[in-house]
Amino acid sequence: MATTYLQRIVESGSTGKKWTFSVWFKLSGVRSGSGAHNQIWNCSSDDDSTKYIEIAIKNTDKLDMQFRKGTSGDNGTFIRRITNRVFRDQNAWYHVVMRMDTTQSSAGDRFRVYVNGVQETSFDTSTGTIPLNYETEISTTGSENRIGRGAGSSSSYWDGSMSHLHFCDDYSYAPTEFGETDSTTGEWKIKTAPSVSYGTNGFFIFKDGTNLSGSTVQDQSGEGHNLSLEAGTLTPTKD
Repeated sequence: MATTYLQRIVESGSTGKKWTFSVWFKLSGVRSGSGAHNQIWNCSSDDDSTKYIEIAIKNTDKLDMQFRKGTSGDNGTFIRRITNRVFRDQNAWYHVVMRMDTTQSSAGDRFRVYVNGVQETSFDTSTGTIPLNYETEISTTGSENRIGRGAGSSSSYWDGSMSHLHFCDDYSYAPTEFGETDSTTGEWKIKTAPSVSYGTNGFFIFKDGTNLSGSTVQDQSGEGHNLSLEAGTLTPTKD
């Protein structure tokens, strides 16, 4: 997916307070010191650097998550988390879940991230606190929901593979809805048919191959929230 990305324009705004993003990914290429951003997901309401949500593996090989709503100086609504954990194994599949629920009374429960089923608690960078009832960019009609590229940039493409990508709008789910521990090997593995809801803007892609019809990637959630192939070529693989 090194020069490929998908996009869906948010047609109907939701509360933006609850959502879950779950994806399995495998890396390729070399990121250390390269300056590459390797965007996994980006949702922007103004197509620039002031109003967005993003998750990426950047040039430190760490998972970088940002939430910005306003100018860079708007510290009350600018949140960033960068893991201490590095992601360098090009033979492994990683499972990452971002879980948002800003209605939670405890600030620590409003945004949580999990890697292979375990909550990430060790961060290289942890700035800002998610405000109570904070509304993210998912709530904005017309926002651009991108898989595999950032906003306002033609160089921050994802370099690797993705599988079983879920976005559940209006719902906050634990990683155990999307994965489970194999009773024989002890490894974290995919639940191929999770029982989850997708809400106003949710979708499920990369379940079986690419499900590409022309330039449209079919949503496999049953909600009909298809994504368009905006650039590049999707190549189905088996591992």
